[in-house]
Amino acid sequence: NNTDDHFFPQHGMILSASLLYAGIGGTQRFLKNRESARFYYSLEDKFDITTILKYKITYGYLKEIGYTPLNERFYLGGLGTVRGYDYGSISPKDSQGTLIGGKYEFITGPEISTPISLKNRLWLSGFIDYGVVGENSLNISRSSYGIAVNWVTPMGPLSFIWAWPIKSKPTDDLQKFEFNIGTSF
Repeated sequence: NNTDDHFFPQHGMILSASLLYAGIGGTQRFLKNRESARFYYSLEDKFDITTILKYKITYGYLKEIGYTPLNERFYLGGLGTVRGYDYGSISPKDSQGTLIGGKYEFITGPEISTPISLKNRLWLSGFIDYGVVGENSLNISRSSYGIAVNWVTPMGPLSFIWAWPIKSKPTDDLQKFEFNIGTSF
């Protein structure tokens, strides 16, 4: 992390990687890998107002060695993945239609932000989210676009997000408005 601000970075990047192995004791046996990158670039020299271009990309892979609980699999939808869909509602399903999660995930999307009030740390953002999840390959994809109002208050950052799916399916569970205490990107 070499960003210039914890809540509203204007320059820098945040890179992360995690590797989880379950198999030493107990009944669970799996390997879960996830890499993520978030980039922040100020466009202030190109425009007369402060404008921040953000880009995120995440990839995850799960290798099942034995028993893997459903909550360790990948589900998309909601904050941090594809806004505009219910949390965890984008996933492979079993023969009864139950969400079972995927072994692969890929999430990406740009966001552009500009301050409504720098003094009050109130920002307006526009975004596009795209995510793909799957069992044997990345084959279930969804995307959305929307706006967010982010505000750092004395009790912490608040986010109000309005998102609309792009080409949703009739069976998708949608969530067009979300409220979050914490950052939304």
